[in-house]
Amino acid sequence: MEPTPAPEIYIEPEDNTFNVEIPKIGAKADIVIGVSPYDKNEYKRVLKDNVIAQSQISSLPGEGKGTSVYLFAHSSQQDISAARQNSVFYLLGELNNDDMVMINYKGKMHVYKVYMKKIIKPNQIEYLEYKEEDKEIVILQTCWPIGTNWQRLLVFAEKI
Repeated sequence: MEPTPAPEIYIEPEDNTFNVEIPKIGAKADIVIGVSPYDKNEYKRVLKDNVIAQSQISSLPGEGKGTSVYLFAHSSQQDISAARQNSVFYLLGELNNDDMVMINYKGKMHVYKVYMKKIIKPNQIEYLEYKEEDKEIVILQTCWPIGTNWQRLLVFAEKI
């Protein structure tokens, strides 16, 4: 009597996709998960590769109301050549209310609609943990004006 062969088991590989697309400004880039917004060496190393960084102290897409995904691009000590090398958020200031931000996370598309913009000082780090109880939001950050590190532009978008 021959032994019964073990059934073949197929394990679906995990989809590690994490990217952002902003149609209005033609921005599309991969997102690096879990980057420290406080470690200048870490985020400068990550951002030199023309990607977006997700703050390690923020949520991930799809975690529900009362959470925020904080994404940032450009280093705080950038010059115009650094801004051109990491140009994903170069036109972020062109976004207005109702513009769309799409985040593909692990094979699921999360769509957000812009509802607010703010220009803040670099030391206003409370926005790294900003949340709204009744919304899942994404906050996009870059240095402002482009080519400087004087201020930060924040774009807020709500999941729809």
